[in-house]
Amino acid sequence: MWFQAGRSSTILRHELDRRAVFARSWQLLAQESQLAHTGDHVVGEIAGVPLLIARGDDGELRALHNVCRHRAGPLALCDGRGAKRLRCHYHGWTYALDGQLLSAPEMQTAADFNIASVRLPQARVASWRGLVFVSLDQHAPPLDELLDGMDARLGDHAIENHAFHARESYDIACNWKTYIDNYLEGYHVPHIHPELNRMLDYRSYVVETSRWHSLQHSPLESGDALYGSGEALYWFVWPNTMLNVMPGRMQTNRVLPIGPEHCRVVFDYYYPAAGERRCPISARSRLQRPGSARGRGNVRARATWARIGFLHRGPIEPAARERRAPFPRAFARRLSQCMKKARHEPGFVVP
Repeated sequence: MWFQAGRSSTILRHELDRRAVFARSWQLLAQESQLAHTGDHVVGEIAGVPLLIARGDDGELRALHNVCRHRAGPLALCDGRGAKRLRCHYHGWTYALDGQLLSAPEMQTAADFNIASVRLPQARVASWRGLVFVSLDQHAPPLDELLDGMDARLGDHAIENHAFHARESYDIACNWKTYIDNYLEGYHVPHIHPELNRMLDYRSYVVETSRWHSLQHSPLESGDALYGSGEALYWFVWPNTMLNVMPGRMQTNRVLPIGPEHCRVVFDYYYPAAGERRCPISARSRLQRPGSARGRGNVRARATWARIGFLHRGPIEPAARERRAPFPRAFARRLSQCMKKARHEPGFVVP
């Protein structure tokens, strides 16, 4: 295990994770098919900051703070299509799709108030292969640097042409890092995912690592009713995104911390077009890793033993040591940077 649970500072460490990791990284929030036309928008959140990704009149995507500049009322309550304006549900302030304030009821005579000077703050937004990422940190590495090398490895997999099909999500009683630690090792696949293991060639299971991502891949053989045959590609992208690519389909997994000892895992399924073969939901639940009921139970058990101080740190198999490499290194860098900055912030105690 590459992290240590601390019962007395659990809440502070959760806050530190938000500041050091999630507020300073790229987060997958949408797919371009959800934002194809002017006014299409998707709501999300990063490190507690409400966000609204919208396609502007100029065709540009913007990640705006979904909070009115007046009294912090919400602008959009859900995803939507074709909005003309963004209107606050609290006091009716109205903004253009680029975040510029257009009108503010009864503020005409307010002293020193200038509508033209009011604009919603923006986060960085970037797209890759149809997936839309957002970062709150203006100094985070460019998204291209984060994903460097993945385009070449994808080869003929045209995931940018895939369309959203279904979503499943699970709340799990474990820290988000425990879940990712499970994903980053294939040592458990023959035991926790026997059906998936029968389709993979475990002897040819290969791990490749880069600075910001790692790839686990294996030859795949299955019937056309499931995945077909080809190759299974399992990417982890710093800090909490997984991208699973198989013949004719893609799955994205996002691990979202919702508390010091709880996380939510969101699975989105994509297929090239209507009419393509689609793995039944019941089969997906059995075959995805690590989303099966057995896999989730194993993660919860590990989290429980860690919480009560009963977790024994056994030896790590050589392949898993390299497989995990990008995560602890990046995590340690971000944590160190945040702790240095936090020491100068009033009211924040570094655990």
